[in-house]
Amino acid sequence: MVSILCVEHDQHLNNQLTKTLLNAGYDVLSAHDGIEALNYLTKTKPELILCAADIPKLNGYALLEYLRKHCPECATLPFIFLLNKASAKNVIQCKKIGADDYLQKPANPELLLALVKSNLQRTERYQSHYASLSQLIQNRDYCLELLGPIFD
Repeated sequence: MVSILCVEHDQHLNNQLTKTLLNAGYDVLSAHDGIEALNYLTKTKPELILCAADIPKLNGYALLEYLRKHCPECATLPFIFLLNKASAKNVIQCKKIGADDYLQKPANPELLLALVKSNLQRTERYQSHYASLSQLIQNRDYCLELLGPIFD
């Protein structure tokens, strides 16, 4: 089952997001601040992070920057921001630090699920492509090893 880390300090909104994701068949880990989210990420690796920008203790921007720079196993996870106001300034800030997508609060359930699905599919395509490239490199290295004595 695909797991999603949902980080939102507003209990009501966190419950709504969690319920929407659970009803769609996702496993949901719920955190209410950036430190709690980091604690989850030391124990488990979800397939996607849905995070409010304005969470306490370690805001969403700082959390994403930390993950992209210091957490190799989390650096490529899709990260969707929840914004109070999706102004051009806020969206640009999200994109500059590496966010994959964003939603304005309160999140429309259908749009939320569409963004989650498309981000997970994109990650799957990248992983498949990477696996294919890795296999080609291994095959090339094997061929060079076999042919090496011929050219020596």
